[in-house]
Amino acid sequence: MTPIKPLEAMGRGKPVVMSALPALRELGEAAGAARYYRPGDVEDLASRLDELLQDRAVATELLAAKQRVASGEQVPTAAAREVLSARRRGRR
Repeated sequence: MTPIKPLEAMGRGKPVVMSALPALRELGEAAGAARYYRPGDVEDLASRLDELLQDRAVATELLAAKQRVASGEQVPTAAAREVLSARRRGRR
């Protein structure tokens, strides 16, 4: 997965579950906007997805974080800031 995919999802207010690879964690941790699973661990991925489906508070927390990212209030990295800015310009 490229870093643009989770940024696009965050910008659209979608809950994000992604691999705990360092580059991906940087994006989500700075914004508090994702849940992570151990790379290559299908059971852990299923558990994180189930957590989102079963626990409304977790989903609500992630959606609030994503809205902060989408609005520009909280952008994880300079690179992410540039991507989100370019995306906003493209919508006009």
